[in-house]
Amino acid sequence: MEIFYAVCAGLITAALVWAALNAVATLKQVRATARAIETLAINANEKVEATRGLFDAVGLVSDSVRSFWFKTAQFAASFVAGLRKGC
Repeated sequence: MEIFYAVCAGLITAALVWAALNAVATLKQVRATARAIETLAINANEKVEATRGLFDAVGLVSDSVRSFWFKTAQFAASFVAGLRKGC
């Protein structure tokens, strides 16, 4: 019976060592992934900051065009309303 207990203790010890080694390898991979994600986030932030002026300019042009078309449509509507009242 002592041999059985010794074999079981040996197998449990081997399993714990194997689990610990796998945990270390997994944690190393998690650390490398976290570093890569941090680098990616920093690069994305720099690119967003670099293109912010471009997006602001596009927004300004879009607002200007939208304002022009709105004013044109408003003028056309008032012109048509004036024609209807005159007739």
